[in-house]
Amino acid sequence: LLALSTSGNSANVLAAIDTSGSMAEQAPGLPVTKLAVFQKAAAQAVTLFNARSRLGLWEFSSLLDGPRDYRQLVPARPLAARVGRVDQRALIIGTTARMRAVGNTGLYDTIDAGYRQVREEISARVQRLLESL
Repeated sequence: LLALSTSGNSANVLAAIDTSGSMAEQAPGLPVTKLAVFQKAAAQAVTLFNARSRLGLWEFSSLLDGPRDYRQLVPARPLAARVGRVDQRALIIGTTARMRAVGNTGLYDTIDAGYRQVREEISARVQRLLESL
């Protein structure tokens, strides 16, 4: 991310975040949950992308959207795009902060669906990145 932030290139990122019950466990060596560690890191990481970068946010656990183990929380848009009273960057940070850990881990169909989504939406001129955290 640091190399990307200093290169001036924009990126297209679909962040698929594990919100299964195991993320409610205490992080090793820390007095907070694994999800809390992620939430703090995510808020910092989002600031590393330039305003032209597109970022979308999904969560995955189990049966979040009917039979699907994943759910779109924020559709991919440029980070500078206005969404109501805030920009996409602030919306991603706020949505991440409200995530809660429940359920089982539904990773594999999430990766498959995320790959298909990124492939369909993203221009070949821009770097592609699917991040599963």
